[in-house]
Amino acid sequence: MPKLDELPKVNSEPYLEKTLGIKKLSNIKTVNTSRLLEYTGTNTVEEANVKLNSIYKDLEITLTPFQSFTSIETKHRPSIYTSIKEPLNIEEFKQDGTTILTKQLDKM
Repeated sequence: MPKLDELPKVNSEPYLEKTLGIKKLSNIKTVNTSRLLEYTGTNTVEEANVKLNSIYKDLEITLTPFQSFTSIETKHRPSIYTSIKEPLNIEEFKQDGTTILTKQLDKM
């Protein structure tokens, strides 16, 4: 079976929002932490973050725990079926190699 990032025009974000019961609080999306941990079968938010990124391969998911909830940010990962919609920032490419390498390692 193909993975989500191998299919054209796939978007698992609505399914993720429905499954986790994601709510919008001001300008951030939130999820109940206990529901998140139960859904992923993990013990920590960090483990849940890894699990969600391995399930939803078309998305880049970032979880940030707070006292009463967890914020969730999603970005669509690039694939061979997507085109660049935003112009490239040339200044970003003029940075030194260490900065670029650090940014890429942070994404991993």
